[in-house]
Amino acid sequence: MPVKINRPSQLLYWLLYILTYIPIFWVVYYSVEMKVSSLIWLHSTLFISFGIIYIFYYLPHLSIPRPHLTWNQYGLCVGLIAFALLAYVVSTFGFRLRLLSFYEVYTVRSELKQTLASASLAAYAIPWLGNVIHPLLMSLGITKRRPFLFIVGVIGQLYIYSITGYKSIILSIALFFAILIALWRGGRYLGLLTAWGTVGLVGMAILASFVTNISLIPYLSVGRLIITPGMLTGYYYDFFSQYNNIYMSDGVLSFLSDYPYDLPPDQMIGAVYRGDASIHANANMWADSFANFGLTGMLVFAVILGVILWVFDSLARNRNRKVAVLMLGLPAINLSNTALETSMLTHGIALVIILMYLMPPESTTRRWSGERVEETA
Repeated sequence: MPVKINRPSQLLYWLLYILTYIPIFWVVYYSVEMKVSSLIWLHSTLFISFGIIYIFYYLPHLSIPRPHLTWNQYGLCVGLIAFALLAYVVSTFGFRLRLLSFYEVYTVRSELKQTLASASLAAYAIPWLGNVIHPLLMSLGITKRRPFLFIVGVIGQLYIYSITGYKSIILSIALFFAILIALWRGGRYLGLLTAWGTVGLVGMAILASFVTNISLIPYLSVGRLIITPGMLTGYYYDFFSQYNNIYMSDGVLSFLSDYPYDLPPDQMIGAVYRGDASIHANANMWADSFANFGLTGMLVFAVILGVILWVFDSLARNRNRKVAVLMLGLPAINLSNTALETSMLTHGIALVIILMYLMPPESTTRRWSGERVEETA
């Protein structure tokens, strides 16, 4: 793992390591009853997959032609996109701004699900605002010293949380500041700060569970964020090691073959392993790629992700380094809970790439120009 961050996507690489790689290596043993000899294939393939992604950090940046916008023109583009998305969401859900307790979110999500049934475009508009536009405004507010932009981004996140109940949205504000801390001294110690910060988070969660006796605290900080991805990967690996793979017949490749099951994959896993088909057991990109194409699929999707990150890093060259890194924070969290193709389209990674493509260059002292990974551990 890189100690010093030289390319912005290495933040995503580190978060995937913390939120998927480590949990899959350890939590799987507690979530399913499988022989170690069977799990070794999963772990070996995951190890190679992370190695494949890392190879792309040694490739030179791509030369991609792009428009030359001023910051005023770029701000106008971002503003128009934000206004269009927000206008649609407000017209669909109305405007209400309140800080929900974590016990209220499931009621709000139930209402959200009913609304999305008749307003399917909101399923894209909401995550594009919460995962891309508002974090971008917060990033520009910090880096450009424009407090108004930062405040607008925070209020926007609170609004999205009010109508969706998505805990990841409200926690994204804390993630934003955690990333800023990890970027101390230009990201020279990002690897160490990320690793030891995670250890500290687990330690504080354990301490809080003893002191307060409130199970929700360790669940939100460690259980949902770290343990659940490993547990669900074990479920997916156990099930699809015994039964037919999907080959994306429930999505983009449905025209090639019939879907072999009665329930969608997430509900089927919920029904089999938790006894409740209403549970949507959405898993990370590794579990999803195995469900679709087996171990080979994990390697193929690693190549695809490596190419995506290579393109993003190439676009981020000579752009504002903090903004480039901060734009990948929430997409990294989403990859630990959803499929790669879903993260690209629904959760906004494609939009992140487009906005980075349009972003004007930054002054020399604030650019991202690292070409090689200099320190490893």
